[in-house]
Amino acid sequence: MNIKERIIRSKLERLDPLKDAALIARLSAELARPPQTELPREQLREKSDDAPEFTLFAPLTHTNVGNFRSLDTEVLIRSAAFGDIWLVPERTDADRFELLPEEVLALDQAREIFDAKIVEVTKNVPA
Repeated sequence: MNIKERIIRSKLERLDPLKDAALIARLSAELARPPQTELPREQLREKSDDAPEFTLFAPLTHTNVGNFRSLDTEVLIRSAAFGDIWLVPERTDADRFELLPEEVLALDQAREIFDAKIVEVTKNVPA
């Protein structure tokens, strides 16, 4: 069972059959649909020879950190599990959870080194 199926099944378990009949029917139909098949990489390359090669989840690098800083932009990441997380080039001392790009790099490297997933992110508040 893939992640999409798990999410749909979880949602179905929480719905009220009397109130949410239409939504239940739509989600059940979504589960009954066969999964979409992806084209092999060779076929994708044949379609667009001039398209640049990239990996969807390329490892982060120190160059990426520098590139993000040069944009001087803040990014809001809204996560159901962790709430709002702001990716910022420099700390702003605002009352929000902020991550610097090098902290994201360190998290990504730790995840890769230990072949793990990130399950909890907490904010340390000085006493």
